[in-house]
Amino acid sequence: MNRRTPLFDLHQGLSARFVPFGGWEMPVQYQGIVAEHHAVRSGVGLFDVSHMGKFTVTGSGVTAALQRLVPSNLERLQDGQAQYTLLLNDQGGVIDDVILYRHSADHWSWIVNAATTDRDRDWISAHLPKGVTFADHSADRILMAIQGPGRSPYCTPLRGCPWITYPALAMGSLHFGSNPALWPARDIRAKTVWR
Repeated sequence: MNRRTPLFDLHQGLSARFVPFGGWEMPVQYQGIVAEHHAVRSGVGLFDVSHMGKFTVTGSGVTAALQRLVPSNLERLQDGQAQYTLLLNDQGGVIDDVILYRHSADHWSWIVNAATTDRDRDWISAHLPKGVTFADHSADRILMAIQGPGRSPYCTPLRGCPWITYPALAMGSLHFGSNPALWPARDIRAKTVWR
């Protein structure tokens, strides 16, 4: 049986058409592919990409530990920056393409492809030293992407949606009370919100 994102019931209530994708039952359209294509190209589209793998890695020395898994120089990143890179095996071959987000020197988040989430999780966690904590949030966290030239007005209710002005591969956080409920990010293709 295919897995479902935390927003499955919402999609179903909106009469989404579902298809299997990478082991997930994913909504692919509501009104029709042509209408939705035009809506995103001329206005805005909101996409549930919660099927993507979502990991956090924390602890002292985590940056050095992650550096051994990817070819990109993670030391050059500042808090609030991200890196599109590759997860490598011991021979330097590619396991997956990923995005790493630096919250702080001791706190990183990963977004990995849905089809390789289990394999990536196993590889990363097996190659981390003691004292570094790995958590897989793939089943319980929501990941949304907002795309299109008309996206700004839809972000305004979230305190001005500061990620509208973020450069590519940057991130921040939005707090509700004292809790960091969202960390908005801008990746290469779209605005992404991860709860």
